[in-house]
Amino acid sequence: MICFGIINRYFKNQMLCFIRRAVILLLILAIIGWLLPRDIFAEELKVGSVLPAVAVADKGEANFKDKEQKKLKFNAWESSHTLGDRLAYVQHLAGRLGIEDMNKLLSDAIVAMDIPPEQLVSLIIINADDSIFGTGWLISSKIKDNKRTYPDSTFIHDADGVVATEWSIPPETATSMIVAADGTILFHKQGQTTSKDVAKALKIINKNLNSKNKTVLDTSTVADD
Repeated sequence: MICFGIINRYFKNQMLCFIRRAVILLLILAIIGWLLPRDIFAEELKVGSVLPAVAVADKGEANFKDKEQKKLKFNAWESSHTLGDRLAYVQHLAGRLGIEDMNKLLSDAIVAMDIPPEQLVSLIIINADDSIFGTGWLISSKIKDNKRTYPDSTFIHDADGVVATEWSIPPETATSMIVAADGTILFHKQGQTTSKDVAKALKIINKNLNSKNKTVLDTSTVADD
């Protein structure tokens, strides 16, 4: 009986030791996962690749819920709701003041082309997870103002930064893309756009517009750097 008791205590001690080691290992793995960049396993976006499908459950697509355009409502959004049937100009912006200035040159040039929304959809995604604490109301206010000015554009309020993670977009920057109807990325620029970027993007848009009768801006009018 004494021998059996010793063996029993031995196995209990071994089991407790195994459990402790397993718990420590799980904690280490959890810490490593927390420290790693969120987008480390996400595929880098580049010209020629297909834009990954994505969904935003928290906040989402912004639309006015009143005729006076004073109050916004948000609905869960999936990229397939906006992309997939026509050429698209996609902007992903950190939710910080002044970020939109990075691609203003390109955005203004595309607006000047006056392309019908049936031919070119404009998608703007604001990463509210990449913002200064306490400025969430500024993001909603900015979306409201822009939705009034550009009612045909699609504005997405991404509260959790899901799109940035799925598309491997770094923080505190602006990303501009021209995406074909099949999801292929035709143009990609991260950060400040230049006149060369504008000329290249407009050339791509001109080439890929479905309508043959649409007169668009001549890219020769855009000077190179």
